[in-house]
Amino acid sequence: MRIEPSYEEVKQIYQEYMTTIRLDFENGALLYKDIPIILSRAALLYNIFTEMYNLLGESVIAIMHRIGKPYGESFYKIVSESFKMAGIEGSIENHYRYICAETASIGWGRIAIEDDGNAVKIICKRGFPVGRLSVAEGKVSTYPMDAYFLGYFEGYLSLLHRKDMKGREVECVGKGDERCLMVFE
Repeated sequence: MRIEPSYEEVKQIYQEYMTTIRLDFENGALLYKDIPIILSRAALLYNIFTEMYNLLGESVIAIMHRIGKPYGESFYKIVSESFKMAGIEGSIENHYRYICAETASIGWGRIAIEDDGNAVKIICKRGFPVGRLSVAEGKVSTYPMDAYFLGYFEGYLSLLHRKDMKGREVECVGKGDERCLMVFE
């Protein structure tokens, strides 16, 4: 199975976010439903990764991965609950469709998901924001730069498939590859 979001699917999620986000003026916060959110440039994650790499070396990859995984797990739970409330079947295909469209709608990149029953591949044709920003600054990495996203998808997919899935980024725009490719088994 291969899932890629349509423009309409991405636009629908984007519009839902834009109509649901509200300003809590008293607290100086943005809320999506009751969840505090921030709007930031993609450079925030790139800067965090770069500065941590300068301080800690390649161990930052494991740290960013560990930060992303619980976020993917919690988002899986939010999406599953939303599906239940809307009467949408919580099938793997529906989750793939949603996560593909949602990833593009929040600016992480336009992804496709391929699932052959043994491995799940996440392909980002233009790359995730950290690698894209690295290349834009004229820097080419010797290691994959998307550990946060790898952890996020690992957490999401592990709950979706009800088994511990481990991922690796085998291609990365930040390393000079044409796309980002993550494989989960």
